Amino acid sequence: MCAMTFDSSCVKQSFFAACNSTYAHAKDLEEVVHLKLQESYCLPILSYAVAAVKYTTHQEDELNVSWNSVYRSIFGLTDGSPNGRLLLASAG
Repeated sequence: MCAMTFDSSCVKQSFFAACNSTYAHAKDLEEVVHLKLQESYCLPILSYAVAAVKYTTHQEDELNVSWNSVYRSIFGLTDGSPNGRLLLASAG
């Protein structure tokens, strides 16, 4: 059986490009609206081909960190803030 590897860096690069574009155009909107735009336009980039590609645990963690950075950016959270951990934990 041949094991295929997949480089997730191109996925993250495309994701952050889309996030930055969305952020630039939506920075004056309410946080919840901004988050909905990110979920609609950027999250699908991270989840594209998940059914067909077997990510390693490390790659899954990297993609999760990428998505969590959207929450941090929109809501102005820092990594160690209690509110940030609570929001990220409730977001799933």
